[in-house]
Amino acid sequence: MIAASFADIFFNNCCRNGILPVVLEEAQIRTLRQAVEDTVGFRLGVDLTRCEVNAPSGERFQFNVPEALRTNLLQGVDEVGATLAFVDEIRAFEQARLADRPWL
Repeated sequence: MIAASFADIFFNNCCRNGILPVVLEEAQIRTLRQAVEDTVGFRLGVDLTRCEVNAPSGERFQFNVPEALRTNLLQGVDEVGATLAFVDEIRAFEQARLADRPWL
């Protein structure tokens, strides 16, 4: 999804659902819109590794994406999956904390 801006809640919900919200400048969006209208079979590429949108004309538009979201999308995991990657460390922390503070 490409837009000039997204409301914070919408942006965060997209991220939680594995959807990449790409923010581009208005002029860049106009360029892409014109290319869609002018090009039969228009195909747009989004390179998450390089954080750029690639138009068939060869134009490339850079975008920013939070690193955690980028990593999760590239690895195909959500926030829970990313957390589960640290399950051994979490268990070790819980055991150490229980030993240190048994009343908790």
